[in-house]
Amino acid sequence: MELRRRNYKNKLYDKIREEKSFISRNEETIKRIKKSQMGVEYVNSQIDKLKTITSEKKEQLIILEENVRKVDRGLLDHEIGNIIEKDKEIFKKKKRESDKIKEDKKKYKEEKTEISQKYWQNIVSGTRSEKQKERDMRYGLKYYNKVIDSLPSYMKSNLADMPNNKGYIWRGVVFYGDLPEYKGQPRILFEKKGRILVIHEYSGKEYKIYEKEGKNRKILVYSRIK
Repeated sequence: MELRRRNYKNKLYDKIREEKSFISRNEETIKRIKKSQMGVEYVNSQIDKLKTITSEKKEQLIILEENVRKVDRGLLDHEIGNIIEKDKEIFKKKKRESDKIKEDKKKYKEEKTEISQKYWQNIVSGTRSEKQKERDMRYGLKYYNKVIDSLPSYMKSNLADMPNNKGYIWRGVVFYGDLPEYKGQPRILFEKKGRILVIHEYSGKEYKIYEKEGKNRKILVYSRIK
């Protein structure tokens, strides 16, 4: 239990540092606004907002510091236990999601390999019959419709508000936004690979690939002059 208490206290200390830093930044901002040349009404309005937020943060800081003392007295052991159980459930959920993503990628790779093999076999033979062509078309259409049916709902919703030069890559198929494209803007496609968001950016002269994990900033991992 002592280890659990220590870990929980460390989280509280991290949160306390965040709150103190936030309060400090707010107070510095208030000082800068007071010295600014902006209108009196605007200045007073912004200061009131910042003071309200700062006051709330100070109240939260008092609660956090009190919780540190409660941990030392063993008064939060039950709450700590609940947090640990909740963290376990979150870990299990993420593990299930990760396994599902891996399974989907495996199926997609198998489907893609099968399509590729069939395609090249037909190229080599050079004598595909009309019936074979029809079968290939049906197979391709079936796969395409299968991908459409599996498109996540959040992607469908986002595509409705996206311009036509933005979209998603989902299981090898590209989906573009429903709105008119933004003239002069690059073509951007988002592709989810596990916990990594891959961003493909096509401009008039260059192709770039960025990667982004969670709320971290995107990182350029590849670029090529077209």
